[in-house]
Amino acid sequence: MTPKHSIGRATTTPHRYQGRLDAVKVLIAFYSSLLWPSLLCLGTNSAFGSQSGAQVEQLVREGDLAFANRATLARPSLDGEALERAIDSYSRAVEQAPSLLTPRRRLLQALFYETEYLLTDEGDVERRRASAERACDLWNETESLLAARLELESLTRADPETVAARIRETFATTEAQRLDQPSAAEIGRLTFWGAVTWGRWAETFGRMAAVRRGVAKRVRNLGQIAELLEPTYEEAGPSRLLGRLHQVTPRVPLITGWIRRDKGIELLRRAHQRAPEDPLNRVFLAEALFAEDRNDPAIRALLIGLSERPPRPQRLVEDEAARLRAGKLLVAIEGEN
Repeated sequence: MTPKHSIGRATTTPHRYQGRLDAVKVLIAFYSSLLWPSLLCLGTNSAFGSQSGAQVEQLVREGDLAFANRATLARPSLDGEALERAIDSYSRAVEQAPSLLTPRRRLLQALFYETEYLLTDEGDVERRRASAERACDLWNETESLLAARLELESLTRADPETVAARIRETFATTEAQRLDQPSAAEIGRLTFWGAVTWGRWAETFGRMAAVRRGVAKRVRNLGQIAELLEPTYEEAGPSRLLGRLHQVTPRVPLITGWIRRDKGIELLRRAHQRAPEDPLNRVFLAEALFAEDRNDPAIRALLIGLSERPPRPQRLVEDEAARLRAGKLLVAIEGEN
């Protein structure tokens, strides 16, 4: 199904112009952000007024409902139409309130789900690439808005601890009920999906293409910001993401020389310790251990029982995918023996 909205769609801008366009976007976002704090202080009489605010909140609720119904116990397989409805609702929320960050985070999550679980057939290659590009465009817009709000040139070129500290100073320390008052933890969740977006782009277009584009450093820095702000989000997602990054990224001198397989295992162990029941944490750690020592008894201990364990109702598709992945690894272990 072709996306109905243009937010984050892939562009065909020549690379020689891209740097200039990115600089212009940052400047526009920066000057726009000078008005943002005062607008938010105006409450319901601001740009996020009572009528437009209610419309955006309704769109986000509709998106959340559709996303929650992407798979149910009555229908455990992925419902592509429900997922597309979620993407449509989130896209319209972003279009109506482009300065709001939470609808962007929801849309990034839904677009990842589309490329990871929906567009998986051989005939879906072009659509999968288009979706990955769309998500990256959306994240680039989002990063420009957020960097301007934080008075930073870029999130990924600054030290992650500095960025996390600036986020804590700028955003609320507690969760608010309003979409226009995101907490620092919500920004952590947003940066996590920014990192995931770039990681999914790398998997879609190839790891060496990602190395040439500097994707690994972007994923690392965004993932570290997320871990500093919201370490337990998505079942210890930041640690899992960073561990996986160290496991699968090619180590290229002067570009990704900082990649370390042992660091990857350390991070994946941390994710497993924080969320030991999450199937994906167990599978990724088992795969990392298998790459180092195929006879490590911890591998089988991590995998045994996953095939019999019922998937969680809120993560039916994800858990089933992890279960199948665990089964393939067990077959590989048996083949070694």
